[in-house]
Amino acid sequence: MMRTSLVIFFGLLIMLIQLPAYGKDASFRCGNTFIDTGDSRAKVFHHCGEPYQREIIGYVKSLENNYLIEWAVEAWTYDRTPDVFNIVTFKGNRVMNIESEKK
Repeated sequence: MMRTSLVIFFGLLIMLIQLPAYGKDASFRCGNTFIDTGDSRAKVFHHCGEPYQREIIGYVKSLENNYLIEWAVEAWTYDRTPDVFNIVTFKGNRVMNIESEKK
């Protein structure tokens, strides 16, 4: 009985993990290409085109090679489906975060 319950529990857990969720995502699709964190701004623009909206949402500072560097943080919003916005956040030239938001 206990073993069956554990099998059912872990089976449900795996199913929940695999469901598409709103919020933070690892990637999203533009045409035949997946956009992932770490991708360049040029790759996103090439495969996804002009975003629905662009906005600078702030700046972050980081210490790299003993230099203090300030990076612009910019969010590009894509309106590609009838029910979801995809928001790609860049730190400098690289994708830092990808989120989906219900309309």
